[in-house]
Amino acid sequence: MNMTYCMFQNTANDLRQCLESMDAAETLAELELSRDEKRSYDLMREYCENFLDIAHRLDHAEANGVEE
Repeated sequence: MNMTYCMFQNTANDLRQCLESMDAAETLAELELSRDEKRSYDLMREYCENFLDIAHRLDHAEANGVEE
């Protein structure tokens, strides 16, 4: 598990690497994902959607001076 002081930094670097591979592909099949990698791809998509929802909520709360 990443330490809180670097978890976003480490994850951002890993996500950037995934995005670069995805961007270079024309199709999902071109990524040649194993069954396990495809499951992880699907989970990452779900996690990224959740991240955006939570980040929006946190940013909105901060902009409005709400402390959680």
